Amino acid sequence: MSAVGAVGAVSAEAASSPNITRAASSPNITRAECTAVGGQITSSPYAGYGCTLSDGTTEPIT
Repeated sequence: MSAVGAVGAVSAEAASSPNITRAASSPNITRAECTAVGGQITSSPYAGYGCTLSDGTTEPIT
């Protein structure tokens, strides 16, 4: 039986992505990392800031 949690899925995606390099235990990225890979910084009420990437995913910004 194999199950992947949300953190595991984000870590796996980060590990397979050549554009974003960060520690596997930290799913958040910085503003500089976001803009460096062509992401767009977005703001959401109650959720804070995020980085919307070209593939449509949004990562929290630290």
